[in-house]
Amino acid sequence: MLPPVAGFVKLSLCDWPGHVAAVAFLQGCNFRCQWCHNPELVYPKLFPIPLPDDEVERFISSLSPKVYDGVVVSGGEPTIHPTLPNLLLLVKQKGLKVRLDTNGSNPDLLERLIAESLVDEAAMDYKLPLDMYHMVSCGSPDAVRRSMELLAERGNGYLRTTLVPLLHTDEVMSCMREEFQHITGGRLKWVFQEYHQPKKVQPGTL
Repeated sequence: MLPPVAGFVKLSLCDWPGHVAAVAFLQGCNFRCQWCHNPELVYPKLFPIPLPDDEVERFISSLSPKVYDGVVVSGGEPTIHPTLPNLLLLVKQKGLKVRLDTNGSNPDLLERLIAESLVDEAAMDYKLPLDMYHMVSCGSPDAVRRSMELLAERGNGYLRTTLVPLLHTDEVMSCMREEFQHITGGRLKWVFQEYHQPKKVQPGTL
């Protein structure tokens, strides 16, 4: 059984810099970020019908290592799905690399995936100072902290922050820089992403 895949980008040269990749988008997310640009993967009322498992398997099987370097697995939040390892294993069995996009809310699964060599690189969102994570409906930021510590220890991932106008003020960024140093010791790459106006979501879908 595979996690719910909403769709694929067959070929991307920008989602994983330096790699020729396909992108798999998984449905479902445990965060509610007001600046999210993929609401159709977050709010159940907007979910498309997921692809059948056999169609997902056929697509992965069609990816030639002579053309592709790997697959980016994104969402939504992939790590909310216990069957995520099954999808990653399909990719690895093709001799391809995996880049996992995650919000860091499931450090136990993330650690397992790295230990079992199912993830080559993780791109983890560092959204706000941890004491502000209630703004994205995160029950406890401890899991996010643990994921940051894990990636700093293993050295096979990086953090990324979307700079939202009026939210990521100088004060907030100063707090994040101090927190980043304290948690990771500066051992992780940290990149910043440009904010794009998100799609409007009707109140009844939230």
